[in-house]
Amino acid sequence: ATKGIFSGFVEAWEVPGVLDWALSYFFIKVVTYTILFWMPYYLTLTLNSQEKADNLTVLFDIAMIFGTAAIGFVTDSFGGLRSPGFVASFVVGSLPLLFLPALSHSMPHYAAAFLIVGVFTGGPAHMYGTAVSVDLGEEAAAMGKPGLVSSLSGLIDGIGTLGAAIGQSIVARVASDGEQTRSHAADQAVTAAA
Repeated sequence: ATKGIFSGFVEAWEVPGVLDWALSYFFIKVVTYTILFWMPYYLTLTLNSQEKADNLTVLFDIAMIFGTAAIGFVTDSFGGLRSPGFVASFVVGSLPLLFLPALSHSMPHYAAAFLIVGVFTGGPAHMYGTAVSVDLGEEAAAMGKPGLVSSLSGLIDGIGTLGAAIGQSIVARVASDGEQTRSHAADQAVTAAA
């Protein structure tokens, strides 16, 4: 009985490309979840408004929906060739994050940045557990191993979720250390001033 339970996962690992897609999803989920969970905190600090931060977070979420549909349409138009589209999309989507600290702290600048990030990073990120799993499932069926789509989806998404969990632990630690350092510096400044 144990062999039957895990046989789908063992067979899924044998499908060419699974490890590559799963590991890339590991890192993509780190980035996506970091943006989703830490963006409101960062924006609240920089814009001094919880309401503005919440609105930008919703804009990011909506942009991801449109990005998923757009990248799906584009990659399907090229015969399901996903990798080049995903890479190009992630490159474009990462550019606003590189310039985020230099942006003027205004709603229009942040809205444009997170709209681009949402469309170009959220789109491919959501397709990993769906379209990629179906593509790999079709490849497995052609190899004589039908019925692996669910196992492939679970495997890829599970490894991605592991990345998100590890990434959030690291980001939380870095943020906590940063807060402690900032607090310590403020205490020293007050002590020196007194």
